[in-house]
Amino acid sequence: MREGRGEGTGLTWLVELVSPARLGRPGDLPAPDARIPGLVIRGALALSGVLLSLLVFDGGGWSYIGALLALVAAASPEYLLGWVLIVLLAAGQLDRPATLSWQLLVLLAGVQLLHLLSSLALLVPWRSWVAPRALRPALVRLVAVQLPLQIFAVLVLLLLAPGAHGRRPLTLPV
Repeated sequence: MREGRGEGTGLTWLVELVSPARLGRPGDLPAPDARIPGLVIRGALALSGVLLSLLVFDGGGWSYIGALLALVAAASPEYLLGWVLIVLLAAGQLDRPATLSWQLLVLLAGVQLLHLLSSLALLVPWRSWVAPRALRPALVRLVAVQLPLQIFAVLVLLLLAPGAHGRRPLTLPV
């Protein structure tokens, strides 16, 4: 009888409960060979493009054009309309005042997400399957770029955007 495994202490039930033979893969984790359809990437491109268009254009007439561009970019990524949508969203942001808002921060992250999804839609055919681990480097780069970018955007807007009184906290000599 080995004393180190709990047999002598009356804890045999615990040792049996947590033994590697009884512990299996948790049911909520995906299987190691799990794959997602390539159509999901295009669906995410269409959904994010439509939502960003609604965010920037507040449901006006330009939001229909942005939504149409997003849907066509997802259906036919070889026409590079995802990047046309990015330019349209950036142009739509020019109409807004230069203040710190959650819409601007979401737009900054969303534009990079549109770029990532448009690039992936070019690479991955809609009928194919993609292993989630193949998308990990792109998502890590997305987060690695967005963390400093969001902090920089907040700092710049806090220092250079006009406040409620109309003056800027920090003015730069021209």
